[in-house]
Amino acid sequence: TLELELESPAMNLVGFEHLATTAADKAKVAAARKQLENPLALFNLPKAAGCVVSTQELNSPLFGDKPEADHDDDDDADDHATDGKGAAAHEHHHDHSEIHAHYQFTCATPTALSNLDLTQVFKTFPATKKIQVQLIGPSGQQGVDATATAATLKF
Repeated sequence: TLELELESPAMNLVGFEHLATTAADKAKVAAARKQLENPLALFNLPKAAGCVVSTQELNSPLFGDKPEADHDDDDDADDHATDGKGAAAHEHHHDHSEIHAHYQFTCATPTALSNLDLTQVFKTFPATKKIQVQLIGPSGQQGVDATATAATLKF
């Protein structure tokens, strides 16, 4: 089993973070979703590994999903602040829209998975400059920053 999770600000994948209201923005969201729904092409897994997608899940407020509970809100004290004139000053929390993708692959020949090539991710989503990778593989755990010029991770 190969498991991949991709979490990205929507800005990197669609070029904006607001909910899509125009036809052009909706088309960008639909195009990004379609690309994310084809992980075998996106992640360019070695054909010799014989990987097939066993499960995939895409979540984003841009896809009409409910936003996940924000982990940063530990208290609501600032909601009750006043502006000094007695009127409540409502603080607006603008969530940066994220896109979260989770994939599981079943690979017939896992030994053929010697690397993960993220080149296609950078080509598909050119606004993505760097991917911070946390990798757990046969040789242990590693943290790597992948870029368009250094997009291949060795296991």
